[in-house]
Amino acid sequence: HNRNVGGVSNSQHLYGKAADPIVNPALRDTLDEAINDVPAFVHGGRGRYPNGGRHVDIGPERTW
Repeated sequence: HNRNVGGVSNSQHLYGKAADPIVNPALRDTLDEAINDVPAFVHGGRGRYPNGGRHVDIGPERTW
């Protein structure tokens, strides 16, 4: 599935260390604030997909 949706070969999703939370678009700012309050996410991966979705993981620190 990861390959089919354009995921990278070393995706943290493959190791159970990532999530793509789905929220109402009106609540995305609230989700972003919550993500920034979790140290494991701040020091892990945080991203925004082109469709407005969010990504968090507890892998190496990076943002996109």
